[in-house]
Amino acid sequence: MKVAVRTAIFMPATFAAAYLLLDPEATPFAAFGSFIVLAMVTFAGRPIPRLTAWLTLVATGCVFIVVGTVLSTAPTLIGVLVAGLVAFGIFFLGIVNPYVAAARAGAVLLIALPLMIEAPSSAIPDRLSGWLLAAAVGIPATWLIWRLPWTGQLITDASRSCTALAELVREPGSDSLRTEARKKVWALRRQFLGTPHRPTGATGVSAALTSMVEELGWLFGLITIPGAGIDADGDRARQLRVEVADLLAACGEALAGKPAELPFDPVKASLHELVDRSAEHLAATGPDEIEATTRRLEDEFRLRKLSYAALDTARMVEIVTEREPAPGVLGRRWNWLWFHSARQAKETGRVIAEHADLSSSWLRNSIRGAVGIALAVYAADLLSVQNAFWVVLGTLSVLRSNALGTRGSVARALAGTLIGIVIGSVVIDLIGDSPVALWVALPLSVLFAAYAPRAISLGAGQAGFAVLVMVLYNLIEPVGWEVAIIRIQDVAIGCAVSLVVGLLIWPRGASAMIRSSVGQSLTSAAKLVQARAYGVLGGVAGRRDQLWQDSAAASDRLDAVLRQYMDEATGEHIDPEALTALAAAGLRLRRASEGMGRIPDEAWYEKPGLGSSPRLEAMTDEVCDWYSRLGEAIMGGFPPPAALALDRDLPGQLVGDLAAPEHPDGLGADIARIWMYENLAYLSELSVRFNQRARELFHLRNSEGDVGSG
Repeated sequence: MKVAVRTAIFMPATFAAAYLLLDPEATPFAAFGSFIVLAMVTFAGRPIPRLTAWLTLVATGCVFIVVGTVLSTAPTLIGVLVAGLVAFGIFFLGIVNPYVAAARAGAVLLIALPLMIEAPSSAIPDRLSGWLLAAAVGIPATWLIWRLPWTGQLITDASRSCTALAELVREPGSDSLRTEARKKVWALRRQFLGTPHRPTGATGVSAALTSMVEELGWLFGLITIPGAGIDADGDRARQLRVEVADLLAACGEALAGKPAELPFDPVKASLHELVDRSAEHLAATGPDEIEATTRRLEDEFRLRKLSYAALDTARMVEIVTEREPAPGVLGRRWNWLWFHSARQAKETGRVIAEHADLSSSWLRNSIRGAVGIALAVYAADLLSVQNAFWVVLGTLSVLRSNALGTRGSVARALAGTLIGIVIGSVVIDLIGDSPVALWVALPLSVLFAAYAPRAISLGAGQAGFAVLVMVLYNLIEPVGWEVAIIRIQDVAIGCAVSLVVGLLIWPRGASAMIRSSVGQSLTSAAKLVQARAYGVLGGVAGRRDQLWQDSAAASDRLDAVLRQYMDEATGEHIDPEALTALAAAGLRLRRASEGMGRIPDEAWYEKPGLGSSPRLEAMTDEVCDWYSRLGEAIMGGFPPPAALALDRDLPGQLVGDLAAPEHPDGLGADIARIWMYENLAYLSELSVRFNQRARELFHLRNSEGDVGSG
C-alpha cells in the first residue's frame, strides 16, 4: 500500500510538470518513466551502491531511449532483433548482478517504449527530458519515503522470532517458552508465505531475508525435535549455550533497529573450546563411562549444530540490517555494478557458466522473455497496432515461466482489462469534458493501478491499469472511451504472443524444473558427503574440489528456480514450505560434509584407514544412497524411500573402542570415527523430516504443520 500511495502522489505530479513545462513528446516518458521508478523497481543495499544502481538505470534508460527512437523508424526486423537481444541481456545478466535483476522489468519497458512509439530522431531530446524528469522526481521519493516497504513486517517478525528463540535456548526445557517460540517462528513463516511479491528476488538483502526465514525455522527444529538435546552437561557446553542465546537476542535487537553489536567472537571461541574439551573427554573415557559419554556426545553435537546455525543467522542479520554490504546474486558475493577484482570476475564467470545450461531456469526464462518481447515487437508492427507499446506491456505482464501460468495470466489479464474498460468508460462518461475532474481521477487511478497487482491479483492490476491509461490519454489528448478499444486490442495481441511463447518454449517451466533441480541438488550433495566421509577414513581433508563445485552449482540453480517459482505462484500446486525445506536439504548435506572435511585437519587426528570400520562405511553408503534415491524419487515423481533407521549399537561400540586398553589405529583415529558417526547420524535423523517434506511437496497441507520439521 505504501508503494501505491507514494506512486499516486509523485507520478501525477511528474506528469503534471511534464504536461505544463515540456513538449507533448515528453509526457508519455515522464508518466511511464515515473511509474517504472516508483512502482516497478526497488533497489536494496547500502546507500552508495543503491545510488550507483539508480544512476546506472538512468544512464541506461537514456541510451535505450536514444537507440529505441532511432530504430522506431528503421526496418522492422532490426527493431525485432535489437529488442530480443537487449531483453535477453537484461534478463540473463540478473543472475550475476542483483541490481540488474531488480530492474529487469523496468529496463525492458525503457527500450520498448521509444521503440514502439514511432518518432523521428528530432524527438530524442524531448523524450530524454521526460525520462530525466521522472528520474529527478521519482528517485528521491523512493530514497526518502517508505524505502523497502515489503521488509517491514517480515523484519519485525524475524526480530520477535530471534528474541523468542534466545529465551528458549536459555531454558530449552520450558514448555511455555517452546510454545511462544513456535508461535513467533510460525508467524514469520506465515507472513513470508502470505506476502504478495515476497522478497524472492536476487538482491542480497532479499536473499538474506528469505534465507533467514528458513534458518530460524531450522533453529527451532534443532532445539525441539526429539532425540538429543542442547542442554549438554559441562561448563563449556553451558557457556556456549548462554553465548548462543546472547547472539540470538542481539540479532533480535538489531532487527528491531537498535544499535546492538552482534557477539560473534564469544560464540566462536566457546565453540572451539567445546570441540577441544570434547576430544580431551573422549580420550579419557573409561569402561564404565561409555553410556554417559555417548549421550553427552549426542547433546554436544546438537549444540554445535545450533551454534553454527546461530552464527549463520547472525551473518544474515548483518546483511538485512545493512551493517555489511548486500552480497548480491542469490545471497552471494557481489554488491557493485562492476567488478572490483580478478577474483570477483572469476566468480562471476563461474556463475554464468553454471547457468549457461539449458537445465538452468534462469537461462530458459531469459530466452523465453527475449523471444516474447521480440515477437511482440514484430506482431505490433505486422498488425499496424496504433499504440504498439501496449502489446509489449501486455506480453511482459502475463508471460510466466510455464504455459499453465501464462494461460492463467492471459485469462486474468483479458478479464481484468475488460473490467477496467467498463469502469473507465463509466468514469470518462461521468467526467465528460472536465479537465479538473480528470486530474482528480488521475492519482486515484494511479493508486489502484500500483496497489492492485501486488495486493489483489494480476487481473485487478490490469483493470486498474486500463482505467489509468484511459484517464492519462484523455488528459494528453481527449478522445473519450475509444482509447479503451485500442487498449483491449493491444493487450489481447500481447497475451496471444505470451501464450504462444509459453506453449512452445519449455511449456512446463519452473514447476517441472523443481523436480529435477531438487533432485540434482540432493544427489550431488550426497556424492560430496560420501567423499568427505571416506576422506575421514583415508586422511583426506575436505577442499573446494569439483564435487563441492558441482554441489554448489546445483544448489545455485535450484535457488534460481525456487525464487522464480515462489515469485510467480502459478502453475502446478506445490507446498511452499516443503519446497523451501527441500531446497535447503542440499545445504544441510553440504554443511555435514564440511564438518567431516575439517576432521583430518584437527591436531589430534590420526588416520583410521579405509576398511578399518566396516559398519561405519556401510552406514556411510546407506545414508548417501538414501539421499540419492530421495533425489531420484523427486525427479521421477514417485514416492520417496522410507526414512532411515539408526544403528543404535554403533555409537556405543565406537565409544567403547576409546575405553579399550589398546588403540590399533591410534586414539585420534577412534575419535575421528565417532565424529564421523555423529555427522552421519544427524543426516539419518533428517531423513524422517525430508521424507515427510518430499511427500508433501506436491500435496498441499490443510494444517499448519511443524515449523521446525524441515
